[in-house]
Amino acid sequence: HRMKERIIAEAEPFLVELSAAIARKIIGEHLAVQPGWIAEQVKRLLAGRREKGIITICVAPSQFPVIQQIRGELALCLDSQAELAVVPDPAVDTGGCLIRTDYGSIDARIDTQLTEIKAALTDLATQMKEALNG
Repeated sequence: HRMKERIIAEAEPFLVELSAAIARKIIGEHLAVQPGWIAEQVKRLLAGRREKGIITICVAPSQFPVIQQIRGELALCLDSQAELAVVPDPAVDTGGCLIRTDYGSIDARIDTQLTEIKAALTDLATQMKEALNG
């Protein structure tokens, strides 16, 4: 029984990394088939924000033209006193975005989200291990 637990514990980090790699591949394929998906994500993130000042949307350079085309639609999601800027940023991966406002940022980059998921899975595995041992 202990050997089985040890094998599972040793495999968990690998399985978390493997799951993240699979998710990254699936997301990449989804984006290839649905290039407008990022536009919907940005609209969802902006919907209902009642902020004033400049709201900057940083997107992958490859997706800048797509977001720039719908800039007017995105502006409709914002308070009338907000100003929208769209910026290509090589630090943003395809399919993600970074939204900066006077009040803070929303990091919706794919790698950031996958890192958060990996951390949550690792924490969960640690808690389960402790519960089994405790």
